[in-house]
Amino acid sequence: MPTVDHEDTIIEMLRDDPEFLVEYIKEAFNDGDQGIFQIAIQRLIKAGNYNLDVVEKEAA
Repeated sequence: MPTVDHEDTIIEMLRDDPEFLVEYIKEAFNDGDQGIFQIAIQRLIKAGNYNLDVVEKEAA
């Protein structure tokens, strides 16, 4: 049975699914743990998805 790299899966979803990106960043921020938020931002950077306009629109 092939193994799944969860890190790669999350990064792919952040890259390809704007709705997932919004919820992922909101949940990481609302968690209140700075470490969790930092990991979320690192994954966002790895995904190459620097356009946070969609997050800003949802937050408004």
